[in-house]
Amino acid sequence: MDFLTYILFDNSCFLITNYHYILKFYLYYLTSNPLNFVKNTNLIMTWGGLRGGISIALALSLTTEMHRDMFLVITYIVVVFSIIGQGLTVGKLIKKYGK
Repeated sequence: MDFLTYILFDNSCFLITNYHYILKFYLYYLTSNPLNFVKNTNLIMTWGGLRGGISIALALSLTTEMHRDMFLVITYIVVVFSIIGQGLTVGKLIKKYGK
């Protein structure tokens, strides 16, 4: 397994989740008219956010020269992790931080 595949495959779920959180954090706090959300709304929205359909469509649009099969496997792993891992724990997260 080459270095790029190792980095993408082993760290993809962690990187995607954290990148998504950081992006929403900055967009939330840099808006000129912040909305009055409940505390920890950003955390709950990030954890329970829907992602996967566009990612899979983009991976399917790649050609074989662009390592389509590798990106499809990585994309499906991230999407399955997001649906199962985050979907099953979002209720507990809301109970803990949604007060």
